[in-house]
Amino acid sequence: LTKNTFFEAYKDTLRKEALLLSRNGQYLKVSNSVIPARREIVEIVDRKQLNDLLKKSNQEKDFVCVDSCSDDDIKCYLTSELEIDSFGYSDLARLLTAEFMQRQPKEWISKFYYSIFDNAKQLLKSKKQSEMARWEQKVEPLFRKAPLFKNQNGVWMAPFKGELLDTINIYKPSGIVSTTVNIVCKELFELKNCQTLLDYLDIGEPNKFDQVKESLLKYEGKSVEVENSQIMEDFETFLSFFKQSLGEERQSFVEKIKNYQFIFGKKNDSDGFLYKAGDIYAPTSILDQYLKGDKAKGNLVFFDEAFYKSVVKKYGIDLIIDFLVALGAKEFPDIEQVRIGSYYFLTDYQKKIADQ
Repeated sequence: LTKNTFFEAYKDTLRKEALLLSRNGQYLKVSNSVIPARREIVEIVDRKQLNDLLKKSNQEKDFVCVDSCSDDDIKCYLTSELEIDSFGYSDLARLLTAEFMQRQPKEWISKFYYSIFDNAKQLLKSKKQSEMARWEQKVEPLFRKAPLFKNQNGVWMAPFKGELLDTINIYKPSGIVSTTVNIVCKELFELKNCQTLLDYLDIGEPNKFDQVKESLLKYEGKSVEVENSQIMEDFETFLSFFKQSLGEERQSFVEKIKNYQFIFGKKNDSDGFLYKAGDIYAPTSILDQYLKGDKAKGNLVFFDEAFYKSVVKKYGIDLIIDFLVALGAKEFPDIEQVRIGSYYFLTDYQKKIADQ
């Protein structure tokens, strides 16, 4: 009997027989075993939850007793030689689903928040935070894109989004009632551990700009497809914010949105399209009188007053013109070269344009 033959026979026996002690004092076969990456994961994930996460309905698995695999050599043998999967916080973060979170009781959610805050901070850190902690091993911040929080509509979602996972996706409750911004539901926010986790993630209450930011995102990129009713609703949202803000806040808002194509405009008798403010002409009285009411004149794109009829009626055309001009809309046609035979023969409006 050679050494290799002995070890192969030993491995074969371990695979066939229930010889591995589980955390519950029962014995498991290799095929039913999972190695806990660390002790704390066993305390937060029970047998039913483990199988729910692993989607094992016909072959239930459970954790091997932590004490029986605490030795590194034993753990290496179980994972490498017997090919038993290991399960840790990164696996938990990767396998979490909104459906799974929805099924968990409030008490478990609170315990879960404490556990990941206490034991898995690396999986919560932003890229910037990870770069600052140079002595730590770099890991993917999986919990930043896992469905950790439930919003005001009962939807479980990740705390961050975006390529770098640095854009806040859900906020603390505030006095502002919003339908455009995700807010952590009252039920969860009452949990102290939830508030601790939100503080660590540097997630606060939404400011006024956060209320309109979600509406703005759909107008990113060259190909924008938005329903007409939504275009009008979003324009009113932006206009309302412009009206309410003053000074630096207004200027900052204007700078952030001026390059987005969210304004419906028309060129001659063609169908309307979405433009950024700098590509259209505001419906000023100077422009109208300069063109003598003929808006088909030239190759100009005009703000479509007919399309925004209800908004014009509600807010007035003067505020809309101020908004458009602040964003960069033109008030009169660009004049590259003008030859004047005699200034005295120009009309008053032509003189006004020539003096610009």
